[in-house]
Amino acid sequence: MDFNVSVTTEVYDHETHNREKIDVDKLPDTCPICHTGIAAKPIMGWRPKKRLNGLSVVFQCPMNDCQEYFMACYFPDFFRSQIKGHTLGFCVPSLPQETETSDVIMELSPRFVKVFSQAQYAEQRSALEELASISHR
Repeated sequence: MDFNVSVTTEVYDHETHNREKIDVDKLPDTCPICHTGIAAKPIMGWRPKKRLNGLSVVFQCPMNDCQEYFMACYFPDFFRSQIKGHTLGFCVPSLPQETETSDVIMELSPRFVKVFSQAQYAEQRSALEELASISHR
């Protein structure tokens, strides 16, 4: 993992009340709302009080049809202690990416379509991977 991307916005630290630049492993490359590939540009970032050494950064989707704001949560990379590096954890809000379902399946079992859609949503949220595996059985 190479920490060569720098968040160009200032990050506010609630503990020290200072602003600083923080290195991250990557910027989000897909909007979690419209699911379009993007070149993310940070709006502002801060270190939340309750998340030890964590980092939150707000982005806006540059796509004309979206323009929604979302937040990326970064976690410290303890394996590279000599670098103030953070690893992208997840983005919120995250809307499920819809999958087309055939009309035959919709007519046969609307409940299956609902369960399958919820399982896909859980799978897309990596934190819910165990729930997704149960739902796909």
